[in-house]
Amino acid sequence: MFSNYIKTAFRTIFRNKLFSALNILGLALAMSVGLLIISILVDQSSVDHFHKNKHNIYRITSKSQYMAFDSYAMATTATPLIEKLNTEYPGYVNDFVSIRRTFSGDVMSEHKTIPLSGHFVDPSFLNVFSFEVVTGTNHSLDNPHSLLLTESSVKKLFSDQKAIGQIVTIEPYGKFLITGIIQDTPRTSHLQFDMLGSFSTVKILENQEVLFPSINNWLSYSSNYIYLTLNAGISIDQIHAALNQISDEIYADNENLDVRFSLQPLLSISPGRDLSNQIGPIVSTEMIILLSIMALIIMGSAGFNYTNLTIARSLRRAKEIGIRKVMGGNRNQLIIQFITESVLVSLLAVILSTGFYIILKDLFMIIVPQEIQSILNLELTLTTLLAFAFFAIIVGIFAGIIPSVFLASLKPSAILKDHPTLIIFRFINLRKSLVVVQFTISLIFIIMASIAYQQYRYYINFDNGYNAEGIINISLKDNDGVALVTEFSKLPEIKDIALTSVIVNTGTRYNTWTGLTPDDSLLINQLWTDDRYLSVMEIPLLAGQDFQPESSSDVVLVNETLAIKLGFTNPYDAIGVQLRNQGKKYTILGVTSDFQYYRAIEPMGGVMIKFNPGRARYASLRYSSSNPNELLYKLENAWNVVDHEVHLYEANFFTDQLQESYSMLMKTAGIIGLLAILAISIACLGLLGMAVFMVETRIKEIGIRKVLGASEKGLVFLLSKGFIKLLLISSFISIVIMWLLVNQVLLPNMANKAIPGFLEFGSGVVLMLLLGALIIGTQTWQAAKSNPVDTLRNE
Repeated sequence: MFSNYIKTAFRTIFRNKLFSALNILGLALAMSVGLLIISILVDQSSVDHFHKNKHNIYRITSKSQYMAFDSYAMATTATPLIEKLNTEYPGYVNDFVSIRRTFSGDVMSEHKTIPLSGHFVDPSFLNVFSFEVVTGTNHSLDNPHSLLLTESSVKKLFSDQKAIGQIVTIEPYGKFLITGIIQDTPRTSHLQFDMLGSFSTVKILENQEVLFPSINNWLSYSSNYIYLTLNAGISIDQIHAALNQISDEIYADNENLDVRFSLQPLLSISPGRDLSNQIGPIVSTEMIILLSIMALIIMGSAGFNYTNLTIARSLRRAKEIGIRKVMGGNRNQLIIQFITESVLVSLLAVILSTGFYIILKDLFMIIVPQEIQSILNLELTLTTLLAFAFFAIIVGIFAGIIPSVFLASLKPSAILKDHPTLIIFRFINLRKSLVVVQFTISLIFIIMASIAYQQYRYYINFDNGYNAEGIINISLKDNDGVALVTEFSKLPEIKDIALTSVIVNTGTRYNTWTGLTPDDSLLINQLWTDDRYLSVMEIPLLAGQDFQPESSSDVVLVNETLAIKLGFTNPYDAIGVQLRNQGKKYTILGVTSDFQYYRAIEPMGGVMIKFNPGRARYASLRYSSSNPNELLYKLENAWNVVDHEVHLYEANFFTDQLQESYSMLMKTAGIIGLLAILAISIACLGLLGMAVFMVETRIKEIGIRKVLGASEKGLVFLLSKGFIKLLLISSFISIVIMWLLVNQVLLPNMANKAIPGFLEFGSGVVLMLLLGALIIGTQTWQAAKSNPVDTLRNE
């Protein structure tokens, strides 16, 4: 019986070549987005699965709320928590590991220096996780200043020399003894590192003020991670109750701060919640959900096509259905037959869709951030192909349900009469509604892409309060900033140089709390610079004076917004006033005009500039050159004089960095634009099928009208006006939806934004109407020009 269904399905597909091709192409375009989601899920399903205790490893996460500010969910936590948990709730935790980030720098051996990054970890790291120790033991990190290197790091640093027992220097952390070699971290690990230092070193470095104190600090929960395994019989609810009890006890006396801890299973880290302070790049659940919603919308449009075209073609199959029912075929058999056809079409579509997926995958990898690219492998595997096939079957079943139920419900007595067309046209309103929904979806995508691109253009041309033109920013890469400034200054094209800890407006920020009294705290942005920063950035000074080369580290500059927040309406009134910040007092030396510290999507905000060139990570160079690219090569030569090719020379034009800072808007516009192309392509395929069907069913009417004197233009208008009306309805609905979405949801949350106008809302409508008119016009014009003799000769 089933083989008969397959044979009949193949015959039906090949008998209706045009409509089958339209259905297959439409489904293939839509399914390519679904295949992208599937390949991401298949790839991420293996993340961290190589750990033996993967189902019993958890990370403690934190959620903090200060006063009335928004709460922050973080992957980090307070280090004293684990000791408190073990002391007050013994028997809950089987094993644990504390991890401190910010362990990176130049690793210097006798013969070579290379930059590496990693973490400080407890010795139990090698017990909790299943990273293979190639040389050494699980006790290799027991002692302070012990160091494990990955195999690839050893090859870079020592070549063929023996690494175990060697002493290396890592600035600013001191000397370390290499006690073991560990396997390179797999791509499928959310923990990525080049080296591991013993966690017992952290306390020593904190005492030396090399690291900020955190081991015994309940208020430091942004630098450390805790992973643990539970004892048998201990539930997640028990641990959560214990963690809540500890939070109530520790933070009870702090009226302004509330911190809550919870457990996150290892296997839900990636894909998982997009927490702050992630230890490595992850694929966020939010991204998966967003892509899935868009994929469902596109798939829904393709499903509408299938339903629309199948119902439209049902006139051709009506007598077949009537005869089969008269011969004893029951309703369930017919439903199975039509769903089999739908599944077969879907399987043929997924073959074509795999080709589309390869193109879409490459485009997606270009669009997503580089850190996400490094953890994704979207190449086709047997598992992925099997998942694709299963997906195709599911899509086929869902796409075929409505048409199969409709066709199977037709009654033989009505079908075999002279006017079966009336049965089909009872569903004309359904088909029209599907066309409207399809083009509404397409238009919404087009308008969204236009608005995203408009915002991108607005932000890269935004007045940030400084002059980015003519500035090159160079990452110092742990080099001596003063030495680099000396070399760069020798070039005649360089007019001025400043050292800074942050390249403003590029997505990096350092927050701090400050105020006039210990209890009067404002959350502000801060950066550390030298005395040339305002000059290079061309930021005006409103009151007071700028830093001098001999300035002390206890003077600061504040911007106008911070001065106002502190209560000074006149900038001059703020000069000489003392601020409190992290237990220290700073004197306000000057007040600058406002400038954009973070991205322009946020308001200017308060900014405090501290004088400390030693904390600089970048050199900002103002230049004057008719050949900026040649200047980059000269700067690289000057860099090599100081760096001796240890670090990669990294120089960027400030204007390029600002554009990159808002690239996510551009990439968002690209993703939505790509989906818009898919959606409108699918909608146009459906429109083409409907136009062909309409011409076929009205061909004799067209012939009679021509015999009675109707003109070709009049016939084109007659046949097209119904479709044009549907497109206009789609335009109206999509514009109303997007207008409400933009003005009620998106724009109110943005401090600075461009207001969408006719270009953003109208360009998609014009494009859609032109495409619709072209598709409908070609079909109706061809029908209008047909010879009535050919169409009426058999009447």
